[in-house]
Amino acid sequence: MLKRLRVDNFRSLVGTTLEPGGLSLLIGDNGSGKTSLFEVLDLLRRALVEGTKLGDLFLASTLTRWRTTTAQRFDLCVEVGGDVFDYHLVVEHVPDQGKVRVGEELLAIAGRPLFHAEHGKARLFRDDHTEASPLLMDWARSGIAGIEPNADNTKLIRFREAIGRILLARIAPATMLGRADGEAAHPLPDFSNFPAWYRHLSQEQPERMRDLFDDLAKVVPGFVRLRLVAFPDNVRDLRAEIDTGKACDYRFLELSDGQRSLVALYTMLHCATRPGALLLLDEPDNFVALAELQPWLVAFADRLRTVHCQAIVISHHPECIDYLAGSEILRAKRATDGATVVAPWLFDASKALTPSEAIARGWIDD
Repeated sequence: MLKRLRVDNFRSLVGTTLEPGGLSLLIGDNGSGKTSLFEVLDLLRRALVEGTKLGDLFLASTLTRWRTTTAQRFDLCVEVGGDVFDYHLVVEHVPDQGKVRVGEELLAIAGRPLFHAEHGKARLFRDDHTEASPLLMDWARSGIAGIEPNADNTKLIRFREAIGRILLARIAPATMLGRADGEAAHPLPDFSNFPAWYRHLSQEQPERMRDLFDDLAKVVPGFVRLRLVAFPDNVRDLRAEIDTGKACDYRFLELSDGQRSLVALYTMLHCATRPGALLLLDEPDNFVALAELQPWLVAFADRLRTVHCQAIVISHHPECIDYLAGSEILRAKRATDGATVVAPWLFDASKALTPSEAIARGWIDD
C-alpha cells in the first residue's frame, strides 16, 4: 500500500506530498497537477521494474520551469507485508553532457538500508541489513531494477514486485485496436496495447474470464465473449462475439468507443485488482454512459475491499464524485508560487448540497 509520495522539481510538483487512503478521490482544477502525480508513479514503476533508462522517462521538459536546479527528487513510502519501505531517488540532469543519471538511490526499512547507490557506486544489503557483495551499476538506470532474486534479498524483491503492481489507466479507446503481435504483462496507460494485455491475461488468469464475460453481458447488449483469432506470424486478432438475435463476430476496433472503454474497465476490475495493487484511474468515466458507470463504480469499490488493494481516482464526473465522496477526498490546487499542494477536502454536508454541486458552485474553499 502506498502511504506517501513526495515529489520535487517535476512540472508543478515542488515539494508536493500525496498521502492516499485505500480508496481516494483526487479532485482539482485542470492544470492543478493531478495527472502529473499519476505519471510520476508510473515512471517510477517503469524505472524500478522495467529498468527503463532515466533519460527516456524523466525528460528535461519535466523540470519545473521557474526553478534553476536540475535535480529531481522522488520519495516513496510503501507498506508491503508488514514492512514499511522508504525509497528515495535523485535524478540528475546534466545538460552540457546530455545525460540523465542516478544521483542517489536508497531503499531502506526503518532507516536500515537494503540498497544504496550514489554517483555510480552501488551497495546491496541482505534482508538482515548486512552488506552483500559489491555491485556494478549503470547509473543511467535504477540499480534496483537489475538485481536478481535470491534467498538473501527477498525484502527488496517484495518491494520491487509491489511497485510492479502499480497500474495507470488513462483509457483512450480510439487507440485500442484489435491486433496483438504478442503478449503484454502490463497495459500501457492509454490501453493501446489492450489486445496484447488481454492475450496475456487469458493465459495467466483464465479462471477470471467467465466472470468478466458475465459482467460485460450486463452492460453491452448481446455480448457473449471475447476471443482471439489466430493469424500467421503469431499474430492474434481480438474479436467480440455479440448475439442480438443472431450471433456475429465483431473485430474489436469495430466496437464503439464506449464499448471498448467498458471492456477495459471490467477487465481491470476482474484481472488487475490483485492484493497489494495500486490502481490509478484518470477519468474512468470518459466515454461511458451514466447508467453504465454506476454499476461499475459499485462493483469496483466492493472489489477493492474484498481483495485489499488500493485505488486513486481522478474525476470531474458528478456521479463519480458523489459516489466516492464517502471515501477519502483529496484536493490538488496550485499555491500562489505555482506549486501543487494536495490536502484532504472535508465536505460540509450541512449545506444540503451534494459534493459535486458544491464543487460546481465554487464552494470548495468554504
